[in-house]
Amino acid sequence: MKYHYPHMDIIDYDWNGLLAEYIPKMLEGASYIDYSLTLLSLARKLDDAHISVGGMPTHDWVPHNISGLTPYVLLENNIGLINPDDRIFSTSNVHRMMETFADTDGIIIDLRQYPSGSLLELIQYFVEESQPYFTVSFPSSSVPSEFFKFSQRYYIGGLTSPYAFFYDRPVVVLMNRSTMSWAETAVMMLRNGRNVTVMGTNSIGGNGNVAVLPLPGGIMMRYTGLGIYTADGGQTHRIGLPPDIRVEPTAKGVAEGRDELMEAAIQFILGS
Repeated sequence: MKYHYPHMDIIDYDWNGLLAEYIPKMLEGASYIDYSLTLLSLARKLDDAHISVGGMPTHDWVPHNISGLTPYVLLENNIGLINPDDRIFSTSNVHRMMETFADTDGIIIDLRQYPSGSLLELIQYFVEESQPYFTVSFPSSSVPSEFFKFSQRYYIGGLTSPYAFFYDRPVVVLMNRSTMSWAETAVMMLRNGRNVTVMGTNSIGGNGNVAVLPLPGGIMMRYTGLGIYTADGGQTHRIGLPPDIRVEPTAKGVAEGRDELMEAAIQFILGS
């Protein structure tokens, strides 16, 4: 972790001090399961939503249920809904979908799902000009334990496809704790659009590539290997991305099985 973990400066524990605490716990274990669970407990101290040990995650991340949904659908009130989930969405959907939605009064993009990489094709319709959306830190291969921080800004936007056009009506991006990793990157890209509003609650705060560390006993630990920050260098790890408009589910809405965030997005587009 000292050499390869980009967020050691914001963990809540003295990482070296945990060694003295966990050596006795390792020695107390009597089985492979004890060993695995002790490793999992130690890894949990990093508070990283990407972490899993032997396939066991440290965070409860549950993507929004897409059962029965299609990649895109025209809702009532002439509003388009995009479900960019990587299990159902592909680049072939984008041109046909945006032709269908060209004359809608607004579009909702649900990023409570884990999106397909094809979302990159879609972003040009909503972000008119190339703009920075995040900065990255990564470990140095020549100076151990040093990180190149904010060494590069990444840009997105502008028309690249001959079929694309700029959609100039309201666009609402839905986000909550189901929004993780590549979905968080997608939010950072899309919110550069001048007509885009992000609604919901903070994302989970686990973005960047997934690095793999082989451990004794054939166990693989996965963790965040790159630091992802806002375009001006602000922290996103652990705290997540904030919405532009905060919408919290209510106990009554949950009991009634309503999607209150979707309802709020529709009302926002209608101007209510």
